Amino acid sequence: MSVSTYPRYHSHLLFLYTSSAMCSPSTARQLISHATVILLGCGATTSAVKCLLSIGRLNEAIKICSTKKNKSDGVEAKDFFLAAVSNAKQSSSDTNCQSFYLLYYFLQSYDPSIFELESRKVRVSRRGSKNRRTNSFMATAEDLDTIMIEQSVFAHECGPFPNELFGGKESHCAKKLRQMFGYGVSVTQRASVM
Repeated sequence: MSVSTYPRYHSHLLFLYTSSAMCSPSTARQLISHATVILLGCGATTSAVKCLLSIGRLNEAIKICSTKKNKSDGVEAKDFFLAAVSNAKQSSSDTNCQSFYLLYYFLQSYDPSIFELESRKVRVSRRGSKNRRTNSFMATAEDLDTIMIEQSVFAHECGPFPNELFGGKESHCAKKLRQMFGYGVSVTQRASVM
């Protein structure tokens, strides 16, 4: 192992150690702080951000990326979103709404191109079909419809929106956040199969 990779290696170990819950919360915070400083000092900003996201430290990762002028190579908007979803599973829907509003505004400045609308063909299971297989693994081409979905690039990449974290699909917060993140702007049904 070269001398230049030595601090990075140990910083990654510190992150792994703190995420395994083998130490007190206070010690974990200190170790994470030291590991982050080491990684940033080595110029390994991407590694620091990825490590922070992997252990659910979304706000710290956002803070690092907010101080940089450009997007951190190798860290996608989806990475921040997935960390936020993971964190939200332990929080109330009110807290989640606030967190996702802040995440949206950060992502707008981090990578505005992800909110551009794009139409893509998607294959979905046909609802209400008499012959539809109950097991999705056994679905055939006849069980699927092709639909054109126009939504943000971000929404296409992240998959279904986690409505359950905001009080359900019909809650005001979930509707507003789906709109903000560019989910399902319009859908047109296609009768043919891809």
